[in-house]
Amino acid sequence: MLRPWRGGSPALRRHIPAASRERVIGRGGSRVNSIVRRAGEHGPAFDHFSSTPYHDLCEQLLTSGMTPEWQDAMRESFLTAFLSHHPEYERDSTFVVSGSSRTALGLLGFHCGIREVIVPDLSWTYEHCFPKVSAVPLTGDFQLNVDLLTRTVAERLSEDPRWRSWGAVALNNPHNATGQAFREEEVQRLLQWLLERNVTVIDDLAYQNVVPGDSLRGPRTMRQLTDALVHRGRLSAGNAAHLMTIHSVSKTELTFIKTKCFV
Repeated sequence: MLRPWRGGSPALRRHIPAASRERVIGRGGSRVNSIVRRAGEHGPAFDHFSSTPYHDLCEQLLTSGMTPEWQDAMRESFLTAFLSHHPEYERDSTFVVSGSSRTALGLLGFHCGIREVIVPDLSWTYEHCFPKVSAVPLTGDFQLNVDLLTRTVAERLSEDPRWRSWGAVALNNPHNATGQAFREEEVQRLLQWLLERNVTVIDDLAYQNVVPGDSLRGPRTMRQLTDALVHRGRLSAGNAAHLMTIHSVSKTELTFIKTKCFV
């Protein structure tokens, strides 16, 4: 991982000026480190509302919900509760953004220097989030075409080795719009190839567990697969730092983790 980035409630307010975003591009993970430095400092994890009755919380929302202090406490509490369900993420590498997954992706694309993403074809409208989107066809059975994806990235790097500083590969699994859950061994093969070359990978989990089935057990996330590759010695922690994760909670609230996660 890169240095843990200190997210926090006020992070988004310090995150916005577009002019400064253009200066965050650098080699490898330096772009992410720059985002991290701007995110501010976390305090100790704490859920301010864990023992607050529901009716009292609603009353507080009506009377104090527009005050910065109450909003900061709510973001801090939301983050604490979220991470209690996702121990795979480091709290110091996570912050909350109000909006949808499109909000977080748009921040990356128009304020954090990611100018092009390569995506599997038939993916949802990433064109709204990044200045340039290049689609790579799926296989005949709607699975990832790993060979074609890696060839496309290799061509970009051959044309301009600096592409890794402003380009990325974005995946969503299960895949919107086909509903396909990609084969895990193919996802892991693609992840290893990309991350060992320090190419930024964006795991868009807006559709996590949104797949036909009798349970909420969906495919393992990119973070989980990457952790397994690190554990087996196939990737370093530095390689793994080039993975970003975007969670969407009921499609209404977001968090950003540097290894990385927006929810």
